[in-house]
Amino acid sequence: MLWVHGGGFCWGSARDVTGLRLAAGLGRPVVSVEYPLAPEARFPVAIEHCLAAYEAGVRERGPRVLLGGVSAGANLALGVLQRIRQRRTAGEDLPLPLGLVGLTPFGDLAGEGDSYRVNEGRDAYLRWRGQQERFARAYAGRADLRDPLVSPVHADWSGGELPPAIFTTGTRDLFLSDTARIHTAWRAAGGDADLVLAEGMWHSYLSDARLPESAALMARLLDWCEELLARE
Repeated sequence: MLWVHGGGFCWGSARDVTGLRLAAGLGRPVVSVEYPLAPEARFPVAIEHCLAAYEAGVRERGPRVLLGGVSAGANLALGVLQRIRQRRTAGEDLPLPLGLVGLTPFGDLAGEGDSYRVNEGRDAYLRWRGQQERFARAYAGRADLRDPLVSPVHADWSGGELPPAIFTTGTRDLFLSDTARIHTAWRAAGGDADLVLAEGMWHSYLSDARLPESAALMARLLDWCEELLARE
């Protein structure tokens, strides 16, 4: 699995706790990408860095590579998938990931989704005003915040193959709308996608292993990944 950590594009590291838990649970190699952070590295540097890591993984392990990320990392993973699809359309022989794991993706850097208002002050982990909106601009720079590679809620997933996907969020997640919109678009394009919605949970609750909801979600993710990896 290729894993992309979160942190609003501006902080965090490859020693992401969720990636470590996935590696321990799967008992398989999980490569966590140490991508360049904003504001020093703005869009699209991190996407291209993660894409290069994906290509290296395919060369090393073959086409059976899972791709996943959390929060801003899920945004980047979705950006990598868009770039893979673009290159395949152009005739390149770059395989799709075996599956995509999108944990509470930061998918709307313009902050236009309903949950940016409804869950402002209800999410125990994030706020939009003065925090995530600043991270969004630090990462995007002068880029259009509605560019699908910047904000994958605007991505067009039709017109080509899609890997199976699983998306997760909570009812108090600031990015609930982002997750729901991406899942809906994925299904509308004919893709196979699961959506896990946890009652009363906030952004990135999976990172707190003490929560029973976190343990339940990790078990669900591991089962989902193992099922894909077991296929021929």
